[in-house]
Amino acid sequence: MFARSLRYLTAVLLLLISFVIAAQPLPETDFLKSEIARLNAESPKNDTLIGQYETLLNQITGFDAQKASRDDYRKIISQFPLQRERLLKQIEEADKLDMFKAKQLNSYSDLSQSIASLQAAMSEWRTTSQANAEKTKQLNAARTSLPVSLAQLNQQIDQASLVKSENGAEIDQWLETANLTYLKLQKEVMTAELQSLDERTELVRLEQQLLAKKLQLASPMLIELQDKLTRVEQESVRGLIAEARELSAKADESDVEKQRLIEQLRQYTLELEQVLVEIDQARIAGQKFESERRSLSEEQRLIKENLSWLRDSTAFGASIRAQLQRLPNQIQNKTIPDEIANAHIRKYEISQLLDDFALEDAVRATQSNTKAPDRLETLSHELIEQLSQDYEKLIIALGKLQLTINQYAIEVENARAFLREQQLWTRSNVPFWQHLTDFDKEIWFGTKTPLKTLQDEVNPDQLKMVGGAFIFYTMVLFYLGRRLIRRTTRLRHEYKKVFGHPLKDRFQNSISLLFMAMCRAVILPLWYAITAAALFWLWPAPNATESKMLIVASASALFVIELIYAMSSKKGLLELHLNWPERICDYVHKQSNRLRFPFALFLLLIFFAELVAGDQEAEISRLFFLMLMVGMTMVYGALLKSDRIPSTLPVPLNRGLGLLLLKVMILGSFIAIIIMALMGLYIAAWLLLIYQQLTLFVVLGVLFTYQLGERWLKLEHRQLNYQRLLARREELIAQQQEQADEPPEIAELRENFPEVEEQGLGSEQISEQSMTLLRGLSLIGLVIAVLTLWSSALEMTSWLDKVVVWQVSEVVSGSSTLVDVTLQSLIYALITLLVTFVGVRNLPGILELLILRRLELSPGTGYAVTTLLRYLILMTGVLSAFAILGFQWSRLQWLVAAFGVGLGFGLQEIFANFISGLILLFERPIRIGDIVTINDLSGTVSKIQTRATTIIDWDNKEIVVPNKTFITEKLINWSLTDSITRIVIPIGVAYGSDVEKVEELLYQVAEEHPLVLNDPSPSVFFLAFGASSLDFELRVHINSIDHRLSTIHIINKNIDKLFKENDIEIAFPQMDVHVRDWPQDGEKS
Repeated sequence: MFARSLRYLTAVLLLLISFVIAAQPLPETDFLKSEIARLNAESPKNDTLIGQYETLLNQITGFDAQKASRDDYRKIISQFPLQRERLLKQIEEADKLDMFKAKQLNSYSDLSQSIASLQAAMSEWRTTSQANAEKTKQLNAARTSLPVSLAQLNQQIDQASLVKSENGAEIDQWLETANLTYLKLQKEVMTAELQSLDERTELVRLEQQLLAKKLQLASPMLIELQDKLTRVEQESVRGLIAEARELSAKADESDVEKQRLIEQLRQYTLELEQVLVEIDQARIAGQKFESERRSLSEEQRLIKENLSWLRDSTAFGASIRAQLQRLPNQIQNKTIPDEIANAHIRKYEISQLLDDFALEDAVRATQSNTKAPDRLETLSHELIEQLSQDYEKLIIALGKLQLTINQYAIEVENARAFLREQQLWTRSNVPFWQHLTDFDKEIWFGTKTPLKTLQDEVNPDQLKMVGGAFIFYTMVLFYLGRRLIRRTTRLRHEYKKVFGHPLKDRFQNSISLLFMAMCRAVILPLWYAITAAALFWLWPAPNATESKMLIVASASALFVIELIYAMSSKKGLLELHLNWPERICDYVHKQSNRLRFPFALFLLLIFFAELVAGDQEAEISRLFFLMLMVGMTMVYGALLKSDRIPSTLPVPLNRGLGLLLLKVMILGSFIAIIIMALMGLYIAAWLLLIYQQLTLFVVLGVLFTYQLGERWLKLEHRQLNYQRLLARREELIAQQQEQADEPPEIAELRENFPEVEEQGLGSEQISEQSMTLLRGLSLIGLVIAVLTLWSSALEMTSWLDKVVVWQVSEVVSGSSTLVDVTLQSLIYALITLLVTFVGVRNLPGILELLILRRLELSPGTGYAVTTLLRYLILMTGVLSAFAILGFQWSRLQWLVAAFGVGLGFGLQEIFANFISGLILLFERPIRIGDIVTINDLSGTVSKIQTRATTIIDWDNKEIVVPNKTFITEKLINWSLTDSITRIVIPIGVAYGSDVEKVEELLYQVAEEHPLVLNDPSPSVFFLAFGASSLDFELRVHINSIDHRLSTIHIINKNIDKLFKENDIEIAFPQMDVHVRDWPQDGEKS
């Protein structure tokens, strides 16, 4: 028995020991700190072990925070009844708070202090209410997230329990135990959080109810206290006014000075009363706008909080529609800045009067015998001081009113954008098939007795008036339409006769036809708009804004159909001027003529159905809408056949995959609109139809504009070619005439310089660049227009503006702030760079085509202008793109300076030539076609570019000379300002010749030569007695350097001929040799 008990005790002890060993109690924090300090003192350090101890210390330290959180949640559960009772009591006794007992206050200081305290409390309550609303969202989200997180935490605990090691190092066992303990504490915290969720939600709800009641009590009380404060402020002022009027009534009318003072008092009292009224009006208006702003903000907050389930309700669609109608279209605050400015000006004038009064008082104080001012003067002084104070109050009140109106306007725009975005995807009607089996007049027409309702609402007199007006304006518009048709037909025949003529065919003809087509296209939409407005006047609908939008949209659609009908006439704008195929124009003209009047009547029927329905949703309107969609789908399907409209589109869209995608997008969008209308997204379907049609109109408008621009450029290109051919013809005729007038011997000896034309673009290159620029700008304009259109509908720009790519710091008012660079900014910067590079690349062609050819420019000027403009556009575009991306010049200038220094050393010669090229373009010391001599090189300038200039020498070789050479070296330009050049011919005659005869003969040679100019006249000079000759020099001038060699040749021939005839010997070098010590015969030399 004893042995059995001993064995039992031994087993229990072993079990306890194993449990204690397995438990591995965690060490104290002091022990861990000492161990970390000891390990840090060792050398070398064991970083891994130190990290493990630090991790263990952090986990153990965090246990207290976990336990505190768990206890807090448990405390909420245990104290919930008391907290709930306390909040209910506070809600019940909210009106007994001390701040709500200020109604008996009467003094100005008490009222001011009470108003300030109440405003501060209301601001704090609103902040707390917003925080509680956010807390409510988090609590609602926690109902679904906490159970999931708790399940995941249980899995982590199970995994941590399974992987626990008993044989590892002590620190590893401590870490495993600490991790498991942390997970269990976290589970306790999460469990307590989940268990207290209902209690916390209820407490937050009660706090919100308490705050709402406080705000409900405080708002009218604040208005009452402000009114009371205003009355207190005005009591003293009213007293001054009453006293001023009493003195005015008692004043002696015979005293002129007193009558003047009394008149001033009257003016001051009237002005003071007006200022008091304006202060009251500003305060009341501010309170009104602030109340509306808060109400609107609260409505939007409630909608956003319940948006998930509101979208499935058809009543929400009607609610959005009603809210959009209630929002003001425009908030007027334009007069407030003027009122503030006028108040400031008047306050300044009053301050000048107060200064004058102060000066008079100072002068009166220095004079002992001066009479003291009477009551009229002192009262006038008091009124002016009161006016100064009240104008200050008026300025403050108007400033607060302007701030409140601006805040309200921002709130209205945000609400409108949000509601429109929600309206697009909110179900406004039930599915259409639910009403097909039940023909209820109220459902289908919006009223049970539609005809009787119309009869009751119409006024017989108004009906007669509208009927008479209908007949009158219909006849007037019909007459105008017939006149415009005749006028257009006459213009088409006139322009057809001159079409294709290089001089008579003008782009103005196309614009005239377009203008006449637009005038014709206005007639039917105008008739529709007037008729619809008359119907609206007879049966006014509560939704005036929507009715106006429907009239504008329908009239716009009619205008497009009428414009297409007018432009597609035979030999009209589309066929003749824009080169559309005749069969397509004929088809479009016939189909648009067939649709225009039925379409107008059908739109009137839709509008009339909307008027009958009023503010109710009538299914007849949706039925008409569906019929309209089916008809438009059929029309667009017929137009999109490959042999019709697509044949006029650009290459990617007129065949193959591009055409298929175009059909799918257009026809698919119609099918989507029909499905949306059937499913109940009626308003969304209307909006999508409007934006779809606007998109198609924008695409067609850009395509039409591109084709007009193409015709304009072709006409300009044709005129440019014609102009160049005429100029070339005149140049050839001039050359032939000049050669015919020259003597044969001069013509034979004429020096043929290389022909250098003006540095410009060829005809094909001009056409290519101009068309490329037109296509690029059209594509960019189309993208920007479509993005702008759809961003207003789907808030795409807002989405792009929310994607932050990076942030940059900017200095604003001396302080550095971070500014977001968004995806929208990046797209704008890329578009800017794209437009810049397309413009720079194709600028020369469009400039030459549209501008430069119309100017009388000297050679090289066009190239200089084009080059400078290209660099200017490139610099502007790049800097603009960098500015959009947030790179300020103040930050880039140091980088640019450093980059410039580096380039200056590394690319010094290239930059020197570049700057020299700019100097040549500005100062123009040389031009295209000039004959120059630079160092030992002579030739004709053929090209001037930014880095180098090309010269064609006399051997017809192209020599590239760096621009720096023309700036730093000696340059001779033979034709810069005057083409006249001088020829110097040296002549030497033998000693003994007749000097007078030589001079006479040289003058004769010069005068007989046809190319030698008489002004400046030729000159002959006897220069020197040479070693073997008498040295003469003949100097003559000629018109052009082209004749330089031929002139020298003929003059030299004539000199030789005349000198021989007159026995004048042309000297040649002679040498006399004197021999000394000639060797004797027999001697060796």
